[in-house]
Formats: sequence, C-alpha cells, structure tokens
Amino acid sequence: ESGTDSGPVVAGTTYLVSIQASSAAEFEFFAYPDATLNLDTNEFEAFRFYPNPIENTLNIEANNSISNISVYNMIGQKVKEVAPNNLSTTLDMTELNQGVYFVNVTINGAQQTFKVIKK
Repeated sequence: ESGTDSGPVVAGTTYLVSIQASSAAEFEFFAYPDATLNLDTNEFEAFRFYPNPIENTLNIEANNSISNISVYNMIGQKVKEVAPNNLSTTLDMTELNQGVYFVNVTINGAQQTFKVIKK
C-alpha cells in the first residue's frame, strides 16, 4: 500500500518485473523498463535467433562478433553463460527445464534481450 510511483507505464515498452518476498504476507513488487530491448544501434542488424520455441539448441547469428550470451530464468537467475566471440553460435539448452527464458546477447558492447520458450 505504501509503494512509490516513479512514473507512468508507457504502452509499447517492455517492463521487467521483480517480486521480493520477506514472508507470505509481505512482498515488494518492482516493474521497470528494460533498456536492453531498445535497439538504438546497428550492431544487431541482420541479427537472428531460431528456433523459438527451443527443443535442445538455440541458433544465434549476427553480422558482427557475438561477444557474450547470458541466459536467465523467469526469476532473474543466470542459468547459462557463454562467450562465443564468433558471428554465429549454437547454444545447448538441453539441461534446462521447460519454461520461458530471457537471452541477453552482447555484440560490440551493445546488448539485446529476447524471450525464448524451452519445450
């Protein structure tokens, strides 16, 4: 009830949500815009990832070298990280449980985050 409002929610903006519970009755809810989804750079031109949904592997391709890929689960825990330093890579996600994951890709210092579903 005593939450702070730091601004309006804007249509078309992707928000990340974090819920921190100290008990079953008390929790804090945070929603904030995800700046990494804004593509102000050419680094991600011709960038693509497939398939989605994923069965075991995710293919990622770009025109520029992919320096880092981090995979996060729905509660924001990093579950996988690789540094391919290549124009394309195949990410083995066999060991991950079914569900939704956020994949953060870094190319020449620019980042993009996208959502994938593991079947």
